[in-house]
Amino acid sequence: MRLGQETTMTHFAKKFIGLSALLLTLVACSHGPQVVSTANPIEEVSRFGMEVDTAAGNQLNVVSPKHFKSAQSELEKAQGNLERRKDSQEVLRHVARGREHLRLANRTAGFARANMEEVIVARERALAAGGPRFYGEEFRDVDKDLRSVGLDLENNDPRTAATRRSELQSRYLRIEMRSIKAAHLGPARARIDQAIKEDAEKYAPRSLAIAKKSYVDADAFISGHPHDERARWRADAAVANAEHLLRITRAAKAGENISSEELALQRENERQQARMKEMELQAQGQLQGQQVQEKMAATQAATEEELAARDAQIREQQARLQEEQNAAARLTSENETMAREREFQSKFEQAQTQFAEDEAEVYRQGDRLIIRLKGLEFPTAQALLKGSNLPLLAKVQKIIRDFGESSVTVEGHTDSQGSRAANVKLSLDRAEAVKEYLVSSDAVNEDKITAVGAGFDKPLASNKTGAGRAQNRRVDVLIEPEMTEVQ
Repeated sequence: MRLGQETTMTHFAKKFIGLSALLLTLVACSHGPQVVSTANPIEEVSRFGMEVDTAAGNQLNVVSPKHFKSAQSELEKAQGNLERRKDSQEVLRHVARGREHLRLANRTAGFARANMEEVIVARERALAAGGPRFYGEEFRDVDKDLRSVGLDLENNDPRTAATRRSELQSRYLRIEMRSIKAAHLGPARARIDQAIKEDAEKYAPRSLAIAKKSYVDADAFISGHPHDERARWRADAAVANAEHLLRITRAAKAGENISSEELALQRENERQQARMKEMELQAQGQLQGQQVQEKMAATQAATEEELAARDAQIREQQARLQEEQNAAARLTSENETMAREREFQSKFEQAQTQFAEDEAEVYRQGDRLIIRLKGLEFPTAQALLKGSNLPLLAKVQKIIRDFGESSVTVEGHTDSQGSRAANVKLSLDRAEAVKEYLVSSDAVNEDKITAVGAGFDKPLASNKTGAGRAQNRRVDVLIEPEMTEVQ
């Protein structure tokens, strides 16, 4: 067949497909969504309103903005007609059309989950951390960009999602981190600033140093472990130290800055004065017999009561000092761990810059680093590494070495062409090939690396298109640095 004939046939095929799609659309529109004419319009509008709220909670407003907005519009029309007591069938038609848009929005949401689950999870966490409250403008800017990607997904175009998911995930994660710190450490920062305004550097320098160190250490730990329970404990400790600083500053400034040692000396002096008073009374003979005893007993009782109050004050200050020392000791013992966390974050950010866009994407999930190798290619249905793959694997090898002692998992993934058993075996064989290269290059010890074959169970895109199948054929390398647990 000549080139001209091929072009003509291709043009004819495209026109036929386009006309077929148009006919299907016209048929669908002519029938429209099904309306239950016997339904109660008031109940249906109320139920549909809850469905729209649930859809917004499931983030359909950003991953499928066009369909969600249409569903909202139909809800508003249905509510308006209901308030104006319009025809109940017209109300139910708006509800039915709105539900059809929600159905399409949910379908797009499933497509979005497959293509950029990391972004959606990061947005959920940013929401939970209070991102819109603390950094509303920045959160809205990221949402605007995510809606743009959602519009492309509604048109079955995953290319924008593939190129922007790493950037969007990073922006949501940054908002989440800053929001967590604002929520948990904001009160501590405010009290430290207030104490400094009230001359803490002059009246309570040691308490100021403890409060500042507690704040800095909590901030550093949250940077590495934002979802760890210990992060909340450190934040609470920082707030407590900041509140203690403010109390000490104000007490010292008011003239109440008496240390435990000074209280103890004052107590001993008062005891000596009481004994001298008793001896003086006896020596002078001013009081005799029972009068002397009663006077001495009354003096002794008053003295003991005052001393008991002083003892309680001393114990309170000693307990507070001991608590500060214990907190400082715990925080000091964890400095090394927090330093490693800061180093991990730095290496993660460095790793993100090592690959070209068509080579790999780098993500962080908790204490794990994920390298999604987009540019790793194998011969069809084979697990042999090509020579062209070695420069890419050399970058992976360098990153593993940079992270030091780590556990590594290599996950192989395929498209859905062929049987499940064949794809599981092929994905495992390819993961094993990458594992053997990393072991042979001394990037990781053999007992620290595992190969896993996931087959086609974890697709990133639809397997119905060539582009989607190509995206699903991949190898992921998961790096988990080994860190000493702080007791």
